[in-house]
Amino acid sequence: MRLVADALEANGSALITDAVCESILNSLDGVFDVVDNGAGARLFELPASLSALLWNGGALHEIASGLVGQTARPVRVLLFDKSESTNWQVAWHQDRTIAVAQRGDVPGFENWTTKDGVLHVEPPYSIMERLLTLRLHFDDCGPDNGPLLTMAGSHRMGKLPQTAITQLAKTGAPQIHTANRGDVLALRTTIIHASARATRPTRRRVLHVEYSPDDTPKSLGWALAVTP
Repeated sequence: MRLVADALEANGSALITDAVCESILNSLDGVFDVVDNGAGARLFELPASLSALLWNGGALHEIASGLVGQTARPVRVLLFDKSESTNWQVAWHQDRTIAVAQRGDVPGFENWTTKDGVLHVEPPYSIMERLLTLRLHFDDCGPDNGPLLTMAGSHRMGKLPQTAITQLAKTGAPQIHTANRGDVLALRTTIIHASARATRPTRRRVLHVEYSPDDTPKSLGWALAVTP
């Protein structure tokens, strides 16, 4: 885990190969049924099988605990299901919001929005920069299948305006994150990232989980409820 932590600190990303075994992946195939015909879905209530993976000593929780500390807890879960019929692209951007249980007048929390009926807000950057994203691949993803792209080291540049992100995308050399089924890509959540359309699309399912070592102010609370 030390090599992974060092790569994460230096580049903002690190690939952990064969992180989740085939039997667990097979048992979780059904979670993608909620995506329906769309490109992705947000989960704020976890089925027991998924909670066992993300929390209370599950495989992803063990990775998160090793990288950001024993207080790591999942705070947002997304499902991505890219295929020939849902072959999308995502422009270069920086994630800046968290999902919370309720709205409150808390200094530093601003730009409130609602996504899928759940409150999202931009917290102080000091909270965002401590978040960890883990992306578990359910399918092989080669360079032609719309893999995630990142700008190495951009997680250390602070909160960037969109003009700076656009300029970085024009001048920088992106990292292309290919992966095999069962691999986990660990990311600093604030890293600048994008995704191109697949040029030879096959199914590319990814479970995207954000972990935080911190609590929100008590008046807000995390939207994702997790229990031991």
